[in-house]
Amino acid sequence: MYSKQQQKPFMLAEGGAAFHLLPTPPGPGELPIKQTWWRQYLNVTFLTSFPLFKAVCFFEFLKPEGTSYRDFRVTPIEK
Repeated sequence: MYSKQQQKPFMLAEGGAAFHLLPTPPGPGELPIKQTWWRQYLNVTFLTSFPLFKAVCFFEFLKPEGTSYRDFRVTPIEK
């Protein structure tokens, strides 16, 4: 990995867990889906394996798709 060879920190430039809105899909729901995605790299094992990892930028966007939306937002939806 370039970061390790150069001893430079690195970041994930853009990421997000999509949750499809309208109609609400069956399944565990928005929060458990997004938590599962975050926990893949925001955990002790990952951070220990990649000590030069320093930041992540989330794709904070509600993206229209035809008659539905894909919600990538981390912030809660106002009800």
